[in-house]
Amino acid sequence: MFSELITKRVRTDAEIRPVVEALRKQVSNDFRPAWGVDAKLNFVGNAPPPDGTWWLAILDDSDQAGALGYHDLTPDGLPIGKVFRQDRPEIWLHLVAYS
Repeated sequence: MFSELITKRVRTDAEIRPVVEALRKQVSNDFRPAWGVDAKLNFVGNAPPPDGTWWLAILDDSDQAGALGYHDLTPDGLPIGKVFRQDRPEIWLHLVAYS
């Protein structure tokens, strides 16, 4: 399974990359043992993610009023987690880890 980290943001790539490394460890240490599935997390920035992948999107602004984040499906019917950092920038890292 591949998961793509997508960012449309004010944050720079340099600020996001350490988060990607931390999430990779979290997936291997916590997600894999609990669910029996591992994932390779790839940082794609603002580029379109490859077809057939799960997505985790860190976005500046919510596309749903009042939402800090939510889960949905990609056009391929695969999971996507969206986190909106502009509305509550002090907690976006917690939301990313949850997603």
